[in-house]
Amino acid sequence: MPPDSSESTDSGTSVDLGPIYVATGRVALAWAAFELHIDRVIWALAGIEPDPGACLTSQIASIHNRFRSLISLVKLRGADESLIKRLNQLSNESSKLVLKRNLVVHSTIGLHPSTLEILRTRISADKTLVFEPQTTSEKDTMKIRDEIAVHIERFLSFSDELAKLVPPPSR
Repeated sequence: MPPDSSESTDSGTSVDLGPIYVATGRVALAWAAFELHIDRVIWALAGIEPDPGACLTSQIASIHNRFRSLISLVKLRGADESLIKRLNQLSNESSKLVLKRNLVVHSTIGLHPSTLEILRTRISADKTLVFEPQTTSEKDTMKIRDEIAVHIERFLSFSDELAKLVPPPSR
């Protein structure tokens, strides 16, 4: 069952968490749209229809591997070094952005018992354990969604160059 959109404190004060839940969903949906844009280009560059393409790309769990596949296909199709370099740069930036997305989508949300600030539990262990609450807000979460939207636009700016690399349909 989905969580109630409000949380009560020991003092009986109730805080509506609905807006942060909605913002979290918007981050997840924006990232899903970004991955779908990449998948569609992978399918086109591989010369396969969307249904069999989806069977393949749905098995690519990370943005890192999606970009590895995409850039390999771009190279295979004879792209110039400038495009490859820019896609590598976008891939590196995507690696940083997915960390923000993952924090939003995979962490719990609660309230600080005395200040009633919204807290997100940050847990990571990239060579060093981080296990701590972080203050957050709907505004902070929507900023990440907005960053993803800008990132999508950057990816889409490659559309014309990538379209030129798509092989003709086989008969």
